[in-house]
Amino acid sequence: MHSRRHLLILSTATAFGALLTGCAGKTESQLQTDVSLIANGLGNVLGTLKNIPGLNVPADVSAKIDAELAVIKSDASAIATALTPDANTVQAIADAVNAIYPLVTPFFPAAPAIAIAVQAALDLVPVILAAVGKSSASTRKAVYDPSTARLVLARFAS
Repeated sequence: MHSRRHLLILSTATAFGALLTGCAGKTESQLQTDVSLIANGLGNVLGTLKNIPGLNVPADVSAKIDAELAVIKSDASAIATALTPDANTVQAIADAVNAIYPLVTPFFPAAPAIAIAVQAALDLVPVILAAVGKSSASTRKAVYDPSTARLVLARFAS
């Protein structure tokens, strides 16, 4: 005979398992949305960097930014079509976002919109990594909560 305690533990574990199963698709869907927002938001705003009057972006910096954006866009596209998101692909997006940050930091005073978009993308990096079971090595304090970061990037993506 099962004790009450055993039945309580069993029912709690069953409910928790059902909850996790119900969230599985939502996590993948949210991950796809988040990486798409990062790719499109950063792509649009960083594309304007070269067109800001008086802002002289060195050719090598511009090439590095373009290369990192290409990685982000390609990997975001791969995640959008994958049945199961690959953790290494998500890590590559996180690495590319982190590589863009020091490249564009010198332009923040002249281009505050770029600072806002990059900060929002940086704040979503731990979220996308957590969605595939990875942790972020960053010890930086987030400026935006995930919902606000998504709104910021959505604004730049459109």
